[in-house]
Amino acid sequence: MRNNETMKEVKRHLLREKLVKESRKRLEAGATLEDIILMLHDGNLSIPESIWVLHHASDLSLPQLKNLVTMHPVWERVVRETEPLHDELEKALSKPLIPRKNRAKTRR
Repeated sequence: MRNNETMKEVKRHLLREKLVKESRKRLEAGATLEDIILMLHDGNLSIPESIWVLHHASDLSLPQLKNLVTMHPVWERVVRETEPLHDELEKALSKPLIPRKNRAKTRR
């Protein structure tokens, strides 16, 4: 089972590397970042993978790319459906992970 997962990870990594090269080539030929996002989406990359590829293919920062990718119309449904999860995560992360009264116990 572990070998199978490792092979999938390797294949996925090679696909991302191939798409970085293809994205650079297309950008140099005059394609827009929006065109590249569409290509990555059509290639079944996730939002984080698309951001990763664009980060390695362009000179934009991660926050810029996150906004660009998540605001693209092809990702609208996914972003809308995951907003409640993001809200819950932000709420959870804004609170201490260990309640104050229990912190001392975990340090022993």
